[in-house]
Parts: sequence; C-alpha cells; structure tokens
Amino acid sequence: MLRNSPKSKIFHFRNNQQESQKYPHVKNLKIWKTPVIVSVTALLLRLFYMITVSSHPAFLSPGMDAEIYQKWAQSIVSGVNISEPYFRAPLYPWIISVTGFLFSDTFWAIRLFQIILSCGAAAVLSILARRWFGTIAAWVAGFGWAAYGLSIYFDGEGLIASIFTSCFIIMILTLDRHRQRGSYLTLVVSSLLLGTLIILRANALVWLPVFLGVTIFCPQTQQKLRTHHFWKAPILALIIVITLITPVIVHNARTGGGLTISTQGGINLYLGNHQGASGAYAVDPDFGKTWTKDQIEYRANNESGKTLNWKEINRFYSQKATGFWLEYPSDAFTLFFKKILLLFNAREIGNNRVLMPYLWEVNPILAILVTIAFPLAAVIGLPFSYLAWRNTPDSRPALLFAATYACSLLFFFINARYRFPVTPVIILLAAGAVQSFVAWWKRGREFHRKEITTSIISIGIALIVIIPAPVKSGQNQATDWLFHKANALRRLNRNAEARNEYYRLLNLDSEYENAHLNIGSIWFEESKFDSAMIHYQKELIYHPDNHLAYNNLGGLFGLGGDLERAREYHEKALSIDPSHQDSKENLAYVLNQIAMKKIETGLIDEAVSLLQDAVKLVPNSENYNMKLAFILENLEIKEEEE
Repeated sequence: MLRNSPKSKIFHFRNNQQESQKYPHVKNLKIWKTPVIVSVTALLLRLFYMITVSSHPAFLSPGMDAEIYQKWAQSIVSGVNISEPYFRAPLYPWIISVTGFLFSDTFWAIRLFQIILSCGAAAVLSILARRWFGTIAAWVAGFGWAAYGLSIYFDGEGLIASIFTSCFIIMILTLDRHRQRGSYLTLVVSSLLLGTLIILRANALVWLPVFLGVTIFCPQTQQKLRTHHFWKAPILALIIVITLITPVIVHNARTGGGLTISTQGGINLYLGNHQGASGAYAVDPDFGKTWTKDQIEYRANNESGKTLNWKEINRFYSQKATGFWLEYPSDAFTLFFKKILLLFNAREIGNNRVLMPYLWEVNPILAILVTIAFPLAAVIGLPFSYLAWRNTPDSRPALLFAATYACSLLFFFINARYRFPVTPVIILLAAGAVQSFVAWWKRGREFHRKEITTSIISIGIALIVIIPAPVKSGQNQATDWLFHKANALRRLNRNAEARNEYYRLLNLDSEYENAHLNIGSIWFEESKFDSAMIHYQKELIYHPDNHLAYNNLGGLFGLGGDLERAREYHEKALSIDPSHQDSKENLAYVLNQIAMKKIETGLIDEAVSLLQDAVKLVPNSENYNMKLAFILENLEIKEEEE
C-alpha cells in the first residue's frame, strides 16, 4: 500500500491501518463483503455460461488438447500404466482422473472444480487490490476477473489454462502474506503452489528464480540478514518445489525423456521458430496444424538417420529452432517482434478451437466480453505498471512473475491459452489505475507531470492494442468453424447432422481439406461404400497427398476383396506419412490376408516374405508373429525330413 507523500500525489489513500497494512480479518464483515460478492458474481456468470453451452456439440465433444487430457485421465482411472516419457506435464490429467474417480465423471467434475477455484481467485484478486491500492481497486479487480470473458470460457473447458491461472493467483496471495508476516506456513503453501504450477505446465519453471529471489528480498527476510538466517526461506522453498517435481523428472529420466517435466518443449520451440512460423499458431511446416506425436518422432528419426529416444528428440528440435536463428537472423528477429506485438494485441487467438465464431454462436454476451476485456484492461492497467512498481513495493513480485512469464512466451508462440496467466496482474494494475483516477478526480482534476506522462503512455499502448493483429489464421473463420462443429457432431455419433454441416462447409469452400474425407467416412459407417469411395476420390482430386484418403480407400478395396488394390493404396498412404499407425496396421492386415492365399496355392516362400513385412509394420502383433513362426517351423521340419 502506498503512503500519501509528495512523490505519490496521483494516488488516493486512507488512514485505516487495518485495511492498508494488514490482511482483512474474518471478523471484519465490511472488508470481507467485497470478496464474497465478487466470488458469488463470478459463480453466477460461469453457471449462466455453462447452462447456455451445455447442449452444444462443440462443448460436449471437446477436441484436440481437451480430448487428449480427458482420454489420458480415463486411461489413468482404468489403471493403464504409462511406460514412456510424459509428452505433456502430467498433473492436469491426474487431477481430472481424481475428480473422475470421486464423481464417476471425467467431463463435468473438472469443469465445476475449475469454476469454484476461479471464483475463489476473483475473491483473492479483490483482497490483493484492497491491500495494495484501496477499496475501489478491490471492487474493480474482483468484478474484473468475475466478468473476464476468457476466464469464464476457460473455466468451462477441459484445459490447463483455468486451473493454472487460478493457482497462480492464489500463489501471489500466499507469497504476499509471507512477505508481510514472515510465516513459514504461507511460505510452504506458496512453494507447494509453485511446484503444482510447474507440473501443470513446464514453462512455470521460469518462475522459480523469481520466487526464490522474492523470498530473500522481502521485509521479513531482510530483518534476519544480520543474524544470517535469511537463507532458510529460499532453501525451504527450493526443497519443497524439488520434492514435488522430482517424481515426474525421475519417470521421464527412466523412460528416456531426460531430466524434463515434459518432452514437448523441443517441438514447441521449433514450432515457434522456423521459416513460415506465424508466432501464434502451433503449425508444423511439414504436417500442418494437425501434426501428431508419431509424425514428429518419425521425422526426427528419419532426418538423424537413427532411432532416437525422447531426450534426443527434444534436443533435435531445439537445435532446429536454434538453427533457424543462426541461418535466418533477419526472419527470426521479424518473427520475434511480431510475437511482442501479439502479447499486447487485442485479439484473443485460440489454438484449440475456432474461438470467436464458437462464442458468437453459443453465447454472444461472452463473445463481447472476450472481445473487449483484454484491450480494456491493457490500456488502463499497463501504463500504471511503472507507478505501481515505484510506489507499491508489495506489487513488485506479481509484476516480476508476469513479466518473466510473458518474456518466456516469446521463445514459443502467443495465443489465448498461453497469454492468459498474465491477465490477472494486468487486471490488478487496471484496478490500481482506476483507484488513482478517482483520487485525481476528487483532487480537482489537476494535471501534474505524472498524469501527463501516464496519459501519453496510455495513448501509445492503446494504439498498439487496437491495431489489427499481425497474424491471420490463413483460412476463413466461417469454414473453419463449420468444420470444427461437424467434427464435434461426428465424435458424438450424430452423423446425419455432421454430414449436413460438412455439406454446408463445401458450399462455401468446395476444396476444404478433409471435408470430403469425413463425409466419405460417414457414408462408410453407414455401409454405403459407393458414396464413400466417391468422396474419398474427390478428396484426393483436391488434396493428392492426403494419406488418410488413401488409407480409407485401401480399406474399401480390402472389404471388396481386391487385396492387391488395397495393398497399393495402403502403401501409398505410408509413403506419404510413414508414421501413420492406422495405415501400418491396415497394410499389415492386407499382407496377412494375401499371405494366407499364397499358402493355399502353395507359394510358401512368398507368404513368409509377406508375413515378415507384416511383422515389421506391427512388431507387437502376436497373431502375425505366431503365424510366421509356425510356417518357418514347418519349413524347417520339412527340410529335415527331406
């Protein structure tokens, strides 16, 4: 809390020492009124949103990352043992599995848990704003988070962003309390929260040095410098964090992932630093936006000429990203400055779904809140950051956390999910700015040098925030949304509705990638094979390198008994994408069928060769291995008899 001094005339302060210097006590109902009201408001807004989207197919059938986390959690509940390194930090699916185990549901339970946590985060922001800036700031910060569009949206999604950001907000509160009282309990809690954040999302590791520095350079620790006990707080914090993250690191080290929290760091670094990278989307230069883990693993092995473990794959992609900077420094710096602009730009670029068309369809009110929330908070709050740093020392840890995290994003890419954890600090700054504006207004609206400087900075930030985004999706948002919605309907087995959406999409763009493919798959599931074949062939007319269409055509010919034609198409699919597991399994099945026919005609040697190829494609198949072993054993017996 700032003191009223000649250097801080822009601020308005009260003399209530209980409010300004200490945390509110539970008995002081007047002070607790704000946190309670804002948390209830946050709850009502989130429940209203959940009611409006509860029957929408895109909500009921989450795709991409949300689907991955849910399936991962379901496998944990089923007792599946993970024998490979964690590609993503593992805590979130663990949390989903716990809620799923307790409530027999891995979909709704995690969302309700995130909503409750986020409502608590709104109360925490109001408490912090009151202590740092004043009563008005408490209301602004609390309601700001309660009505923050992306917070409402992420709370209802099965994504890390919501729980990660809520834990970050609570960590700021507990660390702030430790700085004021020197309590080891609050230090332990904040350290546990930091460790939790790291195994939720590995890039939270950038906060560790800042966290340790804050525990050293805080008022309570400074008083202990003379007694040489100042080291106890950072050492205790470090031990707690290391204890939490060690099981994850040990698992990855034992399974070939190296000393990492997750093994996706290298590929994410490469996706954010290569020729053609947008700065906002995780698009692979070879495999596009729908790249798979198998594809990036195959490319690393293929380009290196040997089989790599995930530690080596991680290093491989890190070196490719570094090579981009060394070989194309001009393009790299241009991309870097584009990312800086994206940090402040008004648009929320989502990479897990077509965000804005979805929001406009399911809840226009939320779409408006998402559209205006970040630019409004940024224009009001960011100019205030200098004054907050200078005059409110208690806010400095939060500012350091936000700045460090934002800088770390510049090495990867900027989108709504990744930028989201910075916004609570911006909202706190906006709340402080509103508090100071009210003080200035009450003071008689006299302009001083600080007010003029702040106004100029605000105008500059506003210009940066409202200019058009430097990154475009590369496709029409309307068609992208129809495709996304149709895919969701397919996952819900509402095939007739999905087909209608695909046809609507093709009316807008007759060459949209995978639209004909998916229509063909729906016809295939309905056993209308001629219609399926027509759409698979149309897909290949527009996209001749679509390995999925070749694979599906191979399946059709296989069902029709044309095994040689099926083999041809499956081999073509694998030549385009050698990592595609379905194509491998389908080709192995066809080779097995051909081998059985060869045996019937007495062509044993050819059958053996075919089965050997099938085993190479699917080495873990007991069926193919047993058949091959049986034939080879009979051949040996026959040779001995002869």
